[in-house]
Amino acid sequence: MSINNQKVVDLCKKQKRLVLYGDGQKQWISDGYAMYPLLGVPTLTEDVVRALYALPDNVEVEVKDAPGQYCYEDTIREERLTYYEKIQLRPLGAEVSTLRTQRGVVFIKEKYLKPLEAGEGGDHQLYERTDSAGRTYIVAKAGVFVEAIILPVQNLLTAGWLNDLQELIGILQKTFEQEEE
Repeated sequence: MSINNQKVVDLCKKQKRLVLYGDGQKQWISDGYAMYPLLGVPTLTEDVVRALYALPDNVEVEVKDAPGQYCYEDTIREERLTYYEKIQLRPLGAEVSTLRTQRGVVFIKEKYLKPLEAGEGGDHQLYERTDSAGRTYIVAKAGVFVEAIILPVQNLLTAGWLNDLQELIGILQKTFEQEEE
């Protein structure tokens, strides 16, 4: 596994929130939108994590049970491999990666791939899973081991943005036809 814990903590500092989740087997560190397993460290408390990572007072630290709607196992039958779309879309300028799933397209914030040492398209693969409410979430894995659970960005697509995209496709088609003449 190649998770850079300091990069995870940096994400938490920017969000001003660090949550230590326990799933009964290991702890996970999260900013509320992505979770990364803490490996090779003893069970951390709020005081220990504050001291270990020199967290400023304005960063809220919570220690909780892991949310029950997600599966924390390394392998499950129901997960499906996702693919980076050939054309990466940036709705409304968002810094996201566009992934094709069984249910359509999801967007994940690129910053949540940064703590994985290989970065986007590196040694990890991204899988889709479905939570207990039927919503898709993404699991980054190195081999069979979960490196991160990443929640997709919600409400990114708007009717206006889709209309702009359709207009652009029309313009691209016109340009293509002119170049073919």
